[in-house]
Amino acid sequence: MYSNFICPKCRNALNVDRHVVFIVEKAEGTRGLLLMSAELGDYSIRNNPQIEIEEGERLEFYCPLCQTRLNVHYHPNLVRVLMVDEQDVESQVLFSRIVGQKSTYLIRDGKVEPFGFESSAYLDALM
Repeated sequence: MYSNFICPKCRNALNVDRHVVFIVEKAEGTRGLLLMSAELGDYSIRNNPQIEIEEGERLEFYCPLCQTRLNVHYHPNLVRVLMVDEQDVESQVLFSRIVGQKSTYLIRDGKVEPFGFESSAYLDALM
């Protein structure tokens, strides 16, 4: 199934092939590109090795096109993008910005579908 991931602010596409592209910023201010798998529940990432990303680190996520910060206002550890599927149905996708925390949520028609073995971490914030 092919889906387009888009920025909630500028509504431009964020994915290339099977990856969603973000600018990430570390706590000390270092920035770089991060590619995440576009498959929900697949937590593989690719980044330039000059930007050392460590397990447990909290990153800021930005749209690479409009530079908007993609964090949600109601939880400091979640990032939000939009997903449009093959039938042109739009959903929200939220995921943890903590490196290595496997928590992703597909929100469609008021229903939350969790992905990842740590997905229970933020369910209360989404209900």
